[in-house]
Amino acid sequence: VDYMRGLCLYHLGRYEEAIHSLRVHLEKEVEMVGPDYINSLPYIALALSYHKDGQLTKADSVLTEGIRYNDSSSELNYFKAINYLKMDLRKEAEIFLDKSQALFDRGAVNERPYVEEFFVIYQEDLDKLSNRLD
Repeated sequence: VDYMRGLCLYHLGRYEEAIHSLRVHLEKEVEMVGPDYINSLPYIALALSYHKDGQLTKADSVLTEGIRYNDSSSELNYFKAINYLKMDLRKEAEIFLDKSQALFDRGAVNERPYVEEFFVIYQEDLDKLSNRLD
């Protein structure tokens, strides 16, 4: 419930409330199953909520934590690159864009048959970010 509430609040632009709900969700999940078994999507949603709220350092911290437990997520690395670009850390952004591209090329993306996922990235997204970094 907290995860879905957080997603709804994020998409409504109510980032502070989304942050609260997504934090509660992640805390419960970590307590119930441990961090190694949590999907990358709650980390992405929480990080983007912080990012949209202007809390870039907190977004970076969440993305780092998400990558620690989901090191094969192209999306986590992509959004970390975007966050670094917003922080004007271009070299770091390039490093994570390269990681994201390598993972994307291996098929490490958030997708399931017949389900439209939130926060999915496509090659066009990677190309656009690459052009912004050039």
